Amino acid sequence: RPRMCRPVEASACAALGIAAPPERAAKEKTPVPPPLLQRLLSFVPTIHPLFLVASVPLLPTSMYLNRGYTIWFHLLTVSYLLCRSTTLRRFLIFMGTSITLGWYAAILNDLWNHGRFFHILFLNTPGVMMNAIFNAAGEIMYTPEAIGWMALVHAADTLAHPGLVYLLWRGHKASGRTLQDVMTWGVLVSSFLFSRLWSVVHTYHNTGTVQPYYFGYDVYIIHDLDSWVPAYAAEGALHLAVAVWKLTCEGHRMKSTKE
Repeated sequence: RPRMCRPVEASACAALGIAAPPERAAKEKTPVPPPLLQRLLSFVPTIHPLFLVASVPLLPTSMYLNRGYTIWFHLLTVSYLLCRSTTLRRFLIFMGTSITLGWYAAILNDLWNHGRFFHILFLNTPGVMMNAIFNAAGEIMYTPEAIGWMALVHAADTLAHPGLVYLLWRGHKASGRTLQDVMTWGVLVSSFLFSRLWSVVHTYHNTGTVQPYYFGYDVYIIHDLDSWVPAYAAEGALHLAVAVWKLTCEGHRMKSTKE
């Protein structure tokens, strides 16, 4: 009976002249097809990340000034599709998760404190949609046309927030990576600093001062400024929870190593 190789990979088995276990061999003979998005991207040429960074000053300022943090997330996602950097993808998964939590925290705050359900979303739609949803008094109309537009807006919003994060996560999982690959100190710190960069850029652009947290009416059409607070709180809570989790895990690891 030939000796079977289990503790090492099949490639190493072949190099040692040892037969790979049947279950491993069968698994390797059945390749998993890549996700649809990955197959489509195979037709798009890859652009070096440094070229994308160098092209930022050439972009019109209307693309990133007085634009929501979600727009910056979408611009970075386009950059990822062009350069296919796994490091950028891990960053985008975490960034998109924090944006999604902050966005829905702001929506819930507007509902709880002011009784307005997704008004923030509808107020920031293109003019043709907003005019169909709101009447002259600023109240939501529940006509068939308005309901149709609202359904379309909700679908687009779901795709732009948790939907996009899910697609990035699917690509991350398909490449054989895990949640631990996303929850790194590098991703955690860079996500927090990039969010503060967005605030610094917009506070300086609109007020001439540098502040780590932006509060204002220049980016979004909103009734009240209090929705900024839960958005930043949700974002901060995610970063803090991951930091505490990592410190706890590292503490346990160090303790077990000493023992």
